[in-house]
Formats: sequence, structure tokens, C-alpha cells
Amino acid sequence: MADSTTFNKSDFSFLQDFHNIIDLILTGSNQDAIGKAVANLEEKFVHARQVLEELPGLQYVQEEQERIYQQELQLLEHKKKQLDTYLNSPPFKKEQQ
Repeated sequence: MADSTTFNKSDFSFLQDFHNIIDLILTGSNQDAIGKAVANLEEKFVHARQVLEELPGLQYVQEEQERIYQQELQLLEHKKKQLDTYLNSPPFKKEQQ
């Protein structure tokens, strides 16, 4: 599985594993195969929970997350304007003929 701090959709896909367990039960497979499949599913649940707990900003309520997001967008716009001003300054601006 991927690093626990990386968010991947596949870390939250349990349907195939669950389906596999049901198939093993219905086909009368041995208890070891069923036990291994259940243990693998439990391991995926633990990993998914760990990923969710490590997501940044989890300590903030939605309104705070939105406020922080808006602040970061404003900062990005400010930095873009600074870069544009810098690139249009005389040492970088191409002379028009």
C-alpha cells in the first residue's frame, strides 16, 4: 500500500475485497483463505483510518478550512502580481521596436 500520508482513492475502495470474502464463503473455501481475506480487509480499514487521521487541517471545522483556503488564494494572487511586476521591470522587459 502507499505511504500513509498520501491520499489515494484506492485506499478507500473496499468493495472488491468484501466481494472476494463473500465469494470465498459461498464457494465453501477453507477457513484459512477466508481468514486471510478478512485480515487483509481489516488491514485496509486500519490503513484508511490512519490516512484520514493524518490529513492536514482535520483539526479545523469547515468554516475555518474555507477561511484558510480563501486566505491562501489571496496570497497566491498577490504573489502572481508580484511576479508579473518583477518580470515587467526594466532588466527583464524586452524592448519593443
